[in-house]
Amino acid sequence: MSAFTEWGLHDRSATFSFYLTAHHCTSRPQDARAAASLADKLTIAGPKGPTAAHRLRASGFDSPVMFDGTGYERQELPPPDVWVDRQRRVEAAWPLLPGVFLPWDKDCSEAFVGAVQEQSRIAVDLDAMMLLAIDARWIGKQTDVVVDTLRSADQALVALRV
Repeated sequence: MSAFTEWGLHDRSATFSFYLTAHHCTSRPQDARAAASLADKLTIAGPKGPTAAHRLRASGFDSPVMFDGTGYERQELPPPDVWVDRQRRVEAAWPLLPGVFLPWDKDCSEAFVGAVQEQSRIAVDLDAMMLLAIDARWIGKQTDVVVDTLRSADQALVALRV
């Protein structure tokens, strides 16, 4: 059985986004325009993403954008409600939470499950998507925990980064 069948994705068309840093978008806006013309969305990475999108929007850029705050890299970001509001002000296709890193713990999955549940609650409250950076060992060694936890999340849409 393929992942597409198991996850019920067999009837969905492919979608993708090109990933650029906020700095790249402001220093080379022509690259952001080119990337957006080829993909379904442009994802702008980094805490300054909404500011970069504001500059692009002011110049007539109207492609869908998403924002990866890179909070999982311990970037300084505002609280989730402020971060989501900044994204909405520049017409994000779907706002993402700032992002959290879920480190591997070979002895216990409680922290993993708790973090996903907390992110899910915040995402539902803010009508946003979770952004989870999951240590790959979770997926390789505790697949059932990962899948069951993500499926039990109240938020249907989840962005994953491994």
